[in-house]
Amino acid sequence: MLITEGIKLEEELRRLNLNKPIGLDSETTGLDPHTAELRLLQLSDGEQTLTIDTRKVNRGLIKEKLQPIFTSREVKKVLHNAKFDLKFIKHHLGIDVEGIFDSMLTSILIEAGVPKPRGWHGLGDVAYRYTKTRLNKDLQVSDWSANELSRAQIAYAEKDAEVLPAIRESMVERLKKMGLVRCAKLEFDTVLPTAYMELCGFYLDLPQWSKVAEAEFARSEILSQEILEELQPVIEQQSLFGLAEINLDSQVQVQKYFRKLGIPMPDSTKESYLEALKGEYPIVGKLLEYRGCKKSSTSFGDSFAKFVNPKTGRIHADYRQIGAEKTGRFSVNNPNLQQIPHDADHRNCFKAEQGNMIGSCDYSQQELRILADFSKDKAFIDLLLAGQDFHTATAAQVFKIPIEKVSPDERTFAKKLNFGLVYGIGVQRFAESVGIEQTEAQIIMSNYFRTFSSVDR
Repeated sequence: MLITEGIKLEEELRRLNLNKPIGLDSETTGLDPHTAELRLLQLSDGEQTLTIDTRKVNRGLIKEKLQPIFTSREVKKVLHNAKFDLKFIKHHLGIDVEGIFDSMLTSILIEAGVPKPRGWHGLGDVAYRYTKTRLNKDLQVSDWSANELSRAQIAYAEKDAEVLPAIRESMVERLKKMGLVRCAKLEFDTVLPTAYMELCGFYLDLPQWSKVAEAEFARSEILSQEILEELQPVIEQQSLFGLAEINLDSQVQVQKYFRKLGIPMPDSTKESYLEALKGEYPIVGKLLEYRGCKKSSTSFGDSFAKFVNPKTGRIHADYRQIGAEKTGRFSVNNPNLQQIPHDADHRNCFKAEQGNMIGSCDYSQQELRILADFSKDKAFIDLLLAGQDFHTATAAQVFKIPIEKVSPDERTFAKKLNFGLVYGIGVQRFAESVGIEQTEAQIIMSNYFRTFSSVDR
């Protein structure tokens, strides 16, 4: 039922069975709620389906009638990729949507870690796997800005909402069998604040950001020259017009000429492999610094300006729950704000605008506390309850020194050990990350597990 008049909205809403889960979907004229329009809202109890043309029905009336339904936790709303719809509903109607079930997140949860083809968690594939319903998604990219939408567009929109309650019913059974109901609820409760994060975005001081990028580029040029000067004795092709050059971004060339200097270069020049060499060979440290500066000046330089929204002047990144399926962590795209360099020069470019503040908070060693609770390891728990910094206390045990003698480097070493073991790091990877031999790494890890035997179990 297409609704283009306010009086019809009130009448048809009374027909919906709000005691059943309600499929909720939207059609928009674009992907960005700040620059695109919310065109249709579809609600379905699986039998009755309402499709509201938000261009033709007064939005004040839409908000008045839908807000009690959308904000109720008792009325279950089923959405696919709910974050997208919630952003548009919040931005254009000013309504929070509570009590949601996200079929896309549920699909990811149920099948986390299993290799899947592209589009596996899309509504079309999910609908077929869980209800054997075939959805034609061709009209998804049709022109939703037209003044009059076609019958085919309306039918497409209605079908997407209509199938959602049935998908939920099938998925709930799977969640129960797998013991994932509580986990799913945590993910669903996270969708609305995630949508808020994207809507609000971050303010980036672009002029200051450009200055940092320029400084990083200048530093990379200096380091490049210093490295080339040290390599001159082993470069066969000399130049009559200054230093003979090699491509420092070429793994093959770097391995070749660094080995000629007597450096035991590994088969890969990845950072984790080179970290172990930089203490003994300063030129390796310069190479790592050169790469860091070059990456900062390119990946985090002026190219970032394209991510600043022209309407808001802020960066609205795409936060994806369970984006890293193997660990359940978020991933962030366009741009990846989780990879901003840690130095103050870069971080200080993200500012609070006039009249606002940035608050920073963090869980205290969250993963380690979860591991302590799960393992019930008494020695592990006692260290946490002692109120001391856990990484410092671990370093004291690993290096057999008094806790007050632990240096910052030794604490960093212990931190890599603690968090590495939580996430399943192996002996070889741990040895590479801290720059020690595998035999020494094996001894340290064995001592660790002897100390925390229930963690080992």
